[in-house]
Amino acid sequence: MIRVLDTNTFVASLNGNAKVLQRLDALHPEDVILCAPVLGELVYGACCSAREAENLAKIEELLTRTRFEELSLGAAFRFGELKASLRKRGRTKDDFDLAIAAVALDLEAVLVSDDTDFHDGAIPGVRFENWLER
Repeated sequence: MIRVLDTNTFVASLNGNAKVLQRLDALHPEDVILCAPVLGELVYGACCSAREAENLAKIEELLTRTRFEELSLGAAFRFGELKASLRKRGRTKDDFDLAIAAVALDLEAVLVSDDTDFHDGAIPGVRFENWLER
């Protein structure tokens, strides 16, 4: 099963979270997706950190252990449909969160996130796992 990891899960792995690293070790690298919106968030965080070069190097290394996915045509359409559907229901979500969910839907993958905003049922069809549950 393919898994699209959200930023918080990748950050936990980069920080050495044993639970997340154990789950990642059990998967084939091709089944672990680092998508463009998540990469953007990771690079932003690294550039704002006190250890910018070290954190950017960690991200570069992460790219060798995962499958990178751009925002495909299918995911772009899903993003627009999701955003419109939420707006019609009077709901909003962060655009990057919607783009990450759209990638997961487009790939028929599980979205791995600790972000409670994803777990409210507002995005139909997305399957979730939380590897950081306490």
